[in-house]
Amino acid sequence: MQAGDATILEVTDSFFYENRRESDFVLIRGIEGYQVQHVSHALVALTITVAMMALAAFNVTTMLNAALLATAAMLVTGCLTIQRIWDSLDWRTVVVLGAAGSSRATSGDTEMKTRAVFLSTLLFSLILILAGCSTTPTTTTSSASQPAAAAATDPLPSWNNGPAKQAIIDFVKTTTDKSNPKFVAPEDRIATFDQDGTTWVEHPIYSQVLFMFDRVVALAPQHPEWKTKQPFKAIVTGDKEAIAKLTLKDIEVIGLATSTGTTTEEFQAIVKDWMATAKHPRYDKPYPQMVYQPMLEVMKYLRDNGYKTYIVTGGGQDFVRAYAQQVYGISPEQVIGSALETQYGYNKEGQGVLMRAPKLLLNNNFSGKPEDIYLFLGRHPKAAFGNSTGDQQMEEYTQANGGASLMMMVLHDDATREYAYGPAQGLPDSPIGTFSQALYDEAKAKGWTVISMKNDWKQIFAWEK
Repeated sequence: MQAGDATILEVTDSFFYENRRESDFVLIRGIEGYQVQHVSHALVALTITVAMMALAAFNVTTMLNAALLATAAMLVTGCLTIQRIWDSLDWRTVVVLGAAGSSRATSGDTEMKTRAVFLSTLLFSLILILAGCSTTPTTTTSSASQPAAAAATDPLPSWNNGPAKQAIIDFVKTTTDKSNPKFVAPEDRIATFDQDGTTWVEHPIYSQVLFMFDRVVALAPQHPEWKTKQPFKAIVTGDKEAIAKLTLKDIEVIGLATSTGTTTEEFQAIVKDWMATAKHPRYDKPYPQMVYQPMLEVMKYLRDNGYKTYIVTGGGQDFVRAYAQQVYGISPEQVIGSALETQYGYNKEGQGVLMRAPKLLLNNNFSGKPEDIYLFLGRHPKAAFGNSTGDQQMEEYTQANGGASLMMMVLHDDATREYAYGPAQGLPDSPIGTFSQALYDEAKAKGWTVISMKNDWKQIFAWEK
């Protein structure tokens, strides 16, 4: 299953009630004219009950013994489980049964005793039938039932058991336990996540850079000078060798030329349209599917325990805000990123609009991350997740909060399922998502947790088989 897919669930009333506040699914409507048929266990339970009544009616055994035999038969045939009996048992009935049984040892009217035993046993039998015939949750999508069952007991099913997974679980338990001295008040529960390389794929090139390249091609007819002017010429002509030599300054020039001159709303629409069609060059999957499943699980686990989750990215703030809700379940106001200035003006209808200006306002990288976290939030995060030297200061700022904290860094060491680059731990060097040996050594020295993509993540993408 993927985000946005619909599935039909057949559930008991108790299941719906107990999960009525879950954010992972919503009851939209019943299916008109559809009735769930449950006959297999019902027929078996009915047959066992009829046999039980017959044994008692023909004095083959007592009604109570017949009921006990029926219980055993239902357990063997799968109509009942010990847990279902326990959950369904009415303890008032047990009291009646006990009173009826003890009447053997006391004097009293025989007819009254017989009636008590019969009525109490009949009531007990009805409980068994109802428990045996009641349904367990089933789904028409078999592949979805397995993750759902795993998530019920394990909040991080895509993580292998190990120090990294345990660090997350211990942090949440510690900071949400009021009796623990490291308890964190709900209003202070903040977790920050870098995006590129931490929550989704950043290789072989940042997704926003690919977006800029596509915008150059789309806007080229309006700019004939780009055919002979670098760095635009390299992109318009598809010169891969020249593209590979583009500098950071070249990328900035392309970004300003392709991401300005529009209203904020127009830019959001452009990004959403691109996200709906653009695919990763290696995996041939839409970019919204390039998110790391283990990180989605961490985000949900934190939110389920009262944490607010923020994307704190070196990428464009407005770019990420366009899809953050769809991809991460994070609202636009909880995205902090690099940003251009905006200028207030009026459109042709006289309505107030914000225009994206070609001037950098926030450079949300390196020390810019903690600076902007304070600018937007006014406090330290309690947990921070990153993957490169650009996240170093955010991790340090998180640890400096003076209380409980969780600092985690993703190490890309799985070339088979994703990519391998560092150069920490002897991995290949990379200008994209650089994780230096010095940063690795700092993480180890300060007690940060380094996540090995190869060893700690059982599954990287939701669509992995």
